[in-house]
Amino acid sequence: MELEGLKEVLTGVVLVYTLCSVGIAGLFTIMAYYHFKKYRHYKAFKQVLVVEKGENIPVSIIVPAYNEAITITSTIRSLLASTYQQYEIIIVDDGSTDDTLRVLVEAFQMKKIFKPTLKAIETQPVIEVYGSEQEGVNLILIHKENGGKADCLNAGINYAQYDIFVGIDADCILQKDALKELIVPFIENKQTLAVGGNIKIANDVTFKEGEIVAKQKPKNLLVGFQMLEYKRAFLTSRIGWDFMNMNLIISGAFGAFQKSAVIEVGGYKTKTIGEDMELVMRLHSHFLKENRPYVIKQVVDATCYTQAPDTIRGLGTQRKRWQKGLIQSLFSHPQLFLSWRWFGAKLYYILFELISPLIEIFGIVSLVVLSVLGLVDTIYVLKLYVFLLVANAFVSIAALLLEVYAFKEKNNEKVIGKLILLSLIETMGYRQILSFYRLLGFLGHRKNGHKWGEIKRKAIKEL
Repeated sequence: MELEGLKEVLTGVVLVYTLCSVGIAGLFTIMAYYHFKKYRHYKAFKQVLVVEKGENIPVSIIVPAYNEAITITSTIRSLLASTYQQYEIIIVDDGSTDDTLRVLVEAFQMKKIFKPTLKAIETQPVIEVYGSEQEGVNLILIHKENGGKADCLNAGINYAQYDIFVGIDADCILQKDALKELIVPFIENKQTLAVGGNIKIANDVTFKEGEIVAKQKPKNLLVGFQMLEYKRAFLTSRIGWDFMNMNLIISGAFGAFQKSAVIEVGGYKTKTIGEDMELVMRLHSHFLKENRPYVIKQVVDATCYTQAPDTIRGLGTQRKRWQKGLIQSLFSHPQLFLSWRWFGAKLYYILFELISPLIEIFGIVSLVVLSVLGLVDTIYVLKLYVFLLVANAFVSIAALLLEVYAFKEKNNEKVIGKLILLSLIETMGYRQILSFYRLLGFLGHRKNGHKWGEIKRKAIKEL
């Protein structure tokens, strides 16, 4: 009788959790559809806004780098190809042990310079500063002692001369018009503190001066699955949170911030892995505590391409870091979730982000054991699995269609076809691999608090 009761509880929990997860994903998809419907009508007006005002806002681009000799020059060339009118590029080399410094100095004819700085945020000592002018853009290279990505960004903030700064990873390719699109919310509303861009995967894309010249269907299954993940995240869920001004994540790969606000809250925290999420949560907490109006936005037409790990080991390293960063950030700001306004967000991040790998692994193991022991109907388990498979595929395909609808995305038909097929099998192993590594991150979140992640890079495909 006790086993029967346990069976009912376990199957009930799994069913309710699955239905809630699918329901929230569906709700975010609906919200994204209405957002993109409005976006299509607004796009023409926004172009006028950008042309008339956007180019009058100067921007500092900060590129933190550690052992990025393979990709860094491609990233900088894409930044130099931007159509934005007034910006500077600040590369911060965090004591790289490879040829990052030499590659940059030689590629962009840089020389040592003296550049005074207002040290608003404490950082590891700066060893030397290099500079040059490339295509009318000031290019600054800061060589400093190793301190981690957050310390790099803080050093870049100290040297940035403009009040809007954009952080971009050293393995990213920025599309030519991305800066224009990213800065629009700062033009529309002076209370804007931060804006996140749309991140896509660069592995099977060929570029020329920041423009896409060829797309291929993903050859690597892991890369293909991540493409689906990114589309769901940036085209549905983050748009949903954006509706409520409750976005907690501005991707460290590509995001803009009001420098004065970041300095006001103390800059990036150097003793955490998820410095991007932690900073956004701190901005929320600070401005809510002081009862000051603010806006944190997500825009989908400011596009940046980044490399995704193409091995299970690399993927595992990345997801363990992400999970550790999530836990550290949530634990650092419990006060943010004390207000009723954030009650829904609190439940979501705890149930569907923080402990979801624990629930998913436990649910899978429990159902398999109960099924083997004959305590639960195997047909019921299969029906539940098929439901999850179909629901996951629906959300993924909806994200693909939203991309086409909103941007008239000209994807290769083979690419779309491959992604649709992958959406049907994503829950057949890949989802479980993610849950496993996220669980490891959950269990080991106190280890390796703020070190750079070691993910093997490959050269970006360029013509």
